[in-house]
Amino acid sequence: MKPVIENFVVPIKSDQLPATSLYLSWDWSKPSTSNRERLFDLIKQARALLKEELDGPVLQTYLEPIFNVTAKIKDPLPDLAGLAVFRTRDSFWWVQMTEDPGSFVVVADSFHIKPLLAYQQNLQRTAVLWFHESGATLAFGSDRQLVCHDTVIAPMKTRKNSEFFYEVKQMLETGIRDRQTRVVLAGDENAIRFAKKAKLHPNIIEETLSGFISKLALGQLELRFKDWLHRQKRNREVLLMNQLLTELKWNGFRTETDIEKIANLAVQGQIKTLVVSKDQRFFGKLNRKSGKIIFHGNQRDTRDDDLYDDLSEAVAGKGGEVWVVSKKLIPGNTGILAVIEPSVEFQKVS
Repeated sequence: MKPVIENFVVPIKSDQLPATSLYLSWDWSKPSTSNRERLFDLIKQARALLKEELDGPVLQTYLEPIFNVTAKIKDPLPDLAGLAVFRTRDSFWWVQMTEDPGSFVVVADSFHIKPLLAYQQNLQRTAVLWFHESGATLAFGSDRQLVCHDTVIAPMKTRKNSEFFYEVKQMLETGIRDRQTRVVLAGDENAIRFAKKAKLHPNIIEETLSGFISKLALGQLELRFKDWLHRQKRNREVLLMNQLLTELKWNGFRTETDIEKIANLAVQGQIKTLVVSKDQRFFGKLNRKSGKIIFHGNQRDTRDDDLYDDLSEAVAGKGGEVWVVSKKLIPGNTGILAVIEPSVEFQKVS
């Protein structure tokens, strides 16, 4: 996975530290009247999390641009589920997330980007076009919730296919702004068949969530959608690993699972692809010049970052790819796998 934002993998100068990575998760049990209100609630969470790590003037310096995020985002995503905020003394970035990243803060000598890489790796927004007894509803889905965006009202007994589907097509054109968003059809099977023939949207996928679901049973549709989305992500991880292992077989690439050797190769820019576990963290310090690592065994404090994350940054910063997958899909038992060219030899850097 190439860097999401190149600045994330540029070494941070010592006078710009600390580097703060803040991941915020929207609590779906809370009521909210608007996406902007949801966003502002996330910013308030940022203050609470940062207050535990930073004091006095430093805290105020860090908080000021974070609170200004609400003014900068003119149109929050309709399925906003979380926010990632990255801050040094001189730099500030933020990313809206449509999947739950969890809520935590890491204050270290580099940004904590593994959760963002995992998110970017699976980033393909999904819209659900749901046909029910009252018409058709466009919703945006994440691993946390389905968010209804718009509805064309047309009771099943009175709707006329040509007029109804024209309105549905208009709803899709105005509601889906991202050309990469895929559309899954759900609900009434007759309407689904007609929708496929009518080619209402270029990104309608073949697989459907067919079967009657009442307009009053959004929770039922949501459960089916989450199950479908989980399978999609799992299948994508398996596909990525199968492609990688096939490439290894046919092109003669070598692999390495020893974390100390991987660290050495990473700082030299010798790793083509790095696969790291999304389920596991390995605490310690990486010397970005020598490649030497010091293991801590467990996290001493928030300035003690995940070595898998630091290695991900090192590889991405040298132009390599990084994939974040389930540990059980990675060969070996270290939770990390590096793919290197056949000609590369391990050379200890002093």
